[in-house]
Amino acid sequence: ESDNCSTGINATYSDAIADGDCEGTKVITRTWSLVDKCGNAAETQVQTITVLDTTAPVIDSIVLDSTLTATNCVFRIPDMRDEVRNISTDCSEITVTQPSAGMEVYPMVAERDTTVNVIVTDICGNSSVKEVIITIPAKVTISAMATPAVICNGGTSQLSATAANVVGTAVYAWAPTTGLSSATIANPTVTLTASGASETVTYTVMVTDDNGCTATATASVTVNPEVVMNSVADWTLCVGETSPEYVYTSTITDGTVTYGWSNDNSAIGLAAAGSGNLPSFVAANATSADLIAEVKVAPTYANNGISCQGDSINFHITVRPSIKTPGNVAFTCPADTTVVLSYSECEQFVNIGYPEFVNNMTGMDVVITNDAPADSIFPEGTTIVTWTATDECG
Repeated sequence: ESDNCSTGINATYSDAIADGDCEGTKVITRTWSLVDKCGNAAETQVQTITVLDTTAPVIDSIVLDSTLTATNCVFRIPDMRDEVRNISTDCSEITVTQPSAGMEVYPMVAERDTTVNVIVTDICGNSSVKEVIITIPAKVTISAMATPAVICNGGTSQLSATAANVVGTAVYAWAPTTGLSSATIANPTVTLTASGASETVTYTVMVTDDNGCTATATASVTVNPEVVMNSVADWTLCVGETSPEYVYTSTITDGTVTYGWSNDNSAIGLAAAGSGNLPSFVAANATSADLIAEVKVAPTYANNGISCQGDSINFHITVRPSIKTPGNVAFTCPADTTVVLSYSECEQFVNIGYPEFVNNMTGMDVVITNDAPADSIFPEGTTIVTWTATDECG
């Protein structure tokens, strides 16, 4: 303010106030005037004053569970805009935004936290950010095992599944269901059989939690087959006869089969017990009757680190007694015979009779023979006839 003829003059103004672009703001148009004491007026001056709202709204709280849930194990950042509570602002119109709403996130090995930003903005463009920490569950895991891992035919193994990071209820499903006591529990038992060779069944278990998250693991059970020996027929030996080694066999096609045997009558010349094949032996019988021994053979199958006992079989060995007289054969030759030849004949038929014979050898036939001339036609003179008793062993 300056003037050539007046001092101490003051400018005056008048305001025109208009609303600004947003609530809480305004534009003041101030017109300044200055007149000296002589009535001379200066050119008016116009001043524009803009009053701005620079106070950002503030979110006091957000209502939200801290741990994410999912459908079919698809986790999404929740839309938290409707969960905003108690916004402090001097504006009647605000906008809440959340850039990450609906974004997919995936479980990792370990549980982890992530920060979600919720932005509140007023009509003047003032904004503030509310940070929300949410927890993403760890990835569901499962392990499985079979105890024992190898069983004998018809044996039982315990399957065990251990799940971690499961949310809610764990639902189990085992496949295949072969031999399982249940396919829907964590720890079923399994009973298996095999024939001919060992077999391995691999079971897969899947666990599913309330979020639809799954994990799988496997456990294998090997079953050794039933040991079935090939049958052994009974056989008969004569006293003094040498029995060859007998080789036991079975239907098994893998692993190793060994045999243990016992003999309930070692008087036949065979040991009371042994292992492996039946050894060669010389048949003995000091009695006048058949001597019978029962041999019992028990097979053992070894494979995959364990041994399995099979069903035993029995067979019989009969040793025939040797013929002895007196003793087990009562044998008396017929009496001597004298025949007078007819005139001019030099040989004649003679009925020499038959020995008195009693066979005391149980179960064994004895054949009586002699060395008389054919058709019992004897020449002139003395002929000695020898009678022989022969048993089945010769």
